Amino acid sequence: MIKKISVLLFAALLVISFTTTTVYAASDIDGPDVIHKEVNQVFTLSDLRSMYDMDVFPSFDGYTGYGNVAGEYIVTLTQGSATKDVTIVVVDNWDSLESSSDILYVTDLKDIYVSNDRILDPYEIIFYIYATTRYIESAYNCRYEELKNEYHTATLTEDGLIPEGVYEYIFKLTYYSGEQGTYSTLIHTVEIQELPGIVLEPPPSTSEQVISFIPWIIGIIIVLAIIKNRPKKARF
Repeated sequence: MIKKISVLLFAALLVISFTTTTVYAASDIDGPDVIHKEVNQVFTLSDLRSMYDMDVFPSFDGYTGYGNVAGEYIVTLTQGSATKDVTIVVVDNWDSLESSSDILYVTDLKDIYVSNDRILDPYEIIFYIYATTRYIESAYNCRYEELKNEYHTATLTEDGLIPEGVYEYIFKLTYYSGEQGTYSTLIHTVEIQELPGIVLEPPPSTSEQVISFIPWIIGIIIVLAIIKNRPKKARF
């Protein structure tokens, strides 16, 4: 009898231990830790929440209101009793990248979310985007080798768009210093929807109105000067 009780107690302890471990693992909030976005790109808490489970909510928001100001901001997410601090890094620009507003954001330094009507070339990805997020060394003295590139080999649609989806992009950089690095990333192509509404601009200030009249004033002065200095016809 005592032996049976001991076996039952041991089994109960195993069940409790397993249950505790399982609950602890499930409490981790799965999703990016760092997000980079440009000052001229709209990124809201709704966009942030879309990258996590439905029951994840912000409990602290140090970002909203500063999306157009370069800097680092913290948003704390909560899922049950678990919390997670997400750092949102607002950058002035993606270096010299043209049409940079086509880049929605970059998660965890490397996973790019980009408009599907914009095809980024390897140079732009590595030396503009990844150099800005500091995923790679910014030095240019290296050799590039593709190991897997689903992004640039994707079959374009009739409109010349990359189909919406997630594409694996793996490459290796060999630096002249002798260092090597293999980088595994994802590129998410998204059909960007035009934001509703119109942009409201304030009326011009008095100084702006005066400045706008300067070209007209100069033009009138030039015309009057031409008329005044026009040679008179000879009279007989």
